[in-house]
Amino acid sequence: MEKKRIIALIDMDCFYVQVEQRLQPHLYGKPVAVVQHSSANYRGGGLLAVSYEARSFGIKRGMFGEQAKALCPDLTLCYVPVGEHIDKADITRYRDASAEVFKVLHEFDSRIVVERASVDEAYLDLSALVQHIFETTNPSVKYMEPNAVDLFPTTHVADGADLNEDKIPDWKYDRVESLHSFISEAYETQDEYKLKLIIGADVIEQIRSAIKKNTAFNCSAGIGSSKMIAKLVCSRHKPGQQTVVFNEAIPKVFEYTPINEVRNLGGKLGRALVEKFDVKTMGELSQISMSDLSECFPAQAKWIYNIARGIDEEKVTARDKQSSVAVSKNFPGPNALKTDGDVKFWLEGLIKELVKRLIDDQITNIRTASTLHIGCTTNVHLTRSMQMKTYDPKALFNSIWATFRHINKSKIPETWDPSVKNITLSADRFREGIDGRSKQITEWVTTAINRAVNSVTDASTSADTKNSAMPSEKVTKTSSQTSINVHHSERKVHEQDDDIQIIFDVRKERKSTSTTTTTTSTALHSKTIAKKRKKREVPEKSSVPIRKISDFFKKQ
Repeated sequence: MEKKRIIALIDMDCFYVQVEQRLQPHLYGKPVAVVQHSSANYRGGGLLAVSYEARSFGIKRGMFGEQAKALCPDLTLCYVPVGEHIDKADITRYRDASAEVFKVLHEFDSRIVVERASVDEAYLDLSALVQHIFETTNPSVKYMEPNAVDLFPTTHVADGADLNEDKIPDWKYDRVESLHSFISEAYETQDEYKLKLIIGADVIEQIRSAIKKNTAFNCSAGIGSSKMIAKLVCSRHKPGQQTVVFNEAIPKVFEYTPINEVRNLGGKLGRALVEKFDVKTMGELSQISMSDLSECFPAQAKWIYNIARGIDEEKVTARDKQSSVAVSKNFPGPNALKTDGDVKFWLEGLIKELVKRLIDDQITNIRTASTLHIGCTTNVHLTRSMQMKTYDPKALFNSIWATFRHINKSKIPETWDPSVKNITLSADRFREGIDGRSKQITEWVTTAINRAVNSVTDASTSADTKNSAMPSEKVTKTSSQTSINVHHSERKVHEQDDDIQIIFDVRKERKSTSTTTTTTSTALHSKTIAKKRKKREVPEKSSVPIRKISDFFKKQ
């Protein structure tokens, strides 16, 4: 078994709920659930995330809002926003919040390998950092102090007994005592790997504290020898806790671990193993011989054999960008699309939503997608791929429609048969940089944004003389800048009451000037804020429409 690696999983607790609570602080400590957007809002919509306060009432993910409210009348339901271009969920606020978390992870220490697993999960390979600390410091001085346990205020040691008090006679789990025993044993035996696990647990305590300080979000963590082990123990003592497991304790942990709780065994393969060998736990699975596994599962036998013994060699791969950008919409049952007009309407909306996300990605990550995948589900699922030559919505629609229309087999004009149950569009195979074919639309959007921002500034200046303008502090002016190039932009959406605020950060080029007058006359704003209020009265002469990014993609 590989003992050199120190792997951790960071898992944000009820992440969507925490994002909503940060927007509405009065919801902290109360039963809250986040509801998936649904066009029909059937039975109050399905629950995507449930706070721990709500779980105490028996509320679970996947329930309908009506069911949940019946269990807890005081439950607050927060609804996922609707997309600007199409009647579907827009998870921008959750992606932006996730970016804040990953920013903390990437900036903590360059020796840590960070792999984005999902919007609310990240695998960390701490091995290099832990090795450095182990070789350059004297851990025993720090961790063998009488109050060393105080360095680990939320750390648990998984030894099989930490979650199974009812199954072990005369045993009562004590977190502090268990942790103290683990640390003492590691130093008495001078077990190098256990010592490194202790260092790793200390590092994760610091990382989680940094996430809390910088984002206000709580998270849990698991620390062990592999991705599989880290993920497994992460959930043992949630929320706001972390669990470390040493290799010798894995068989004890597996003794009570259901097979479907292990990473990559929660689906068909896990069910097949349970049915074939009549086993329920990982401990029971570890008793199955290699020959029996090879006979029934020849392709996966070696992997299953190793996993059942806690061996997982999958590497943590540095990845902080999405491998693809996608949009999708389901049309179940009676909502299936049956006319040309409906299919075109939804296809156009999904294309605009995809383009909006691709432009955001292009500005943030300085890259361009080169392949577009089209998926359509009727009575069968059909997929097509094509080269992506532009981000222009109209041109994309024409290209996609040329392929899409052949799916329709109806002989009756304006009807669609078989009816469409799902449309999925995704873009991938990103190239570094912004090439000429898609640069034009990006520059057009940037220019339009700058014009809108300048209009807001002009309106603010004009209205200020009449004492009815936007407060001057809303616009930051820079008098030492004479030219500006858009290099990188970060889009964040903040919502307070009925306000939507879009912030664009840009990188400046500065050069010295001989006089203050020349500098002032040529200065441009280094950071501008375009703010839209639904009910703001501005004098007619200074009233200038403020438009969202997405408005620049709409048909003229």
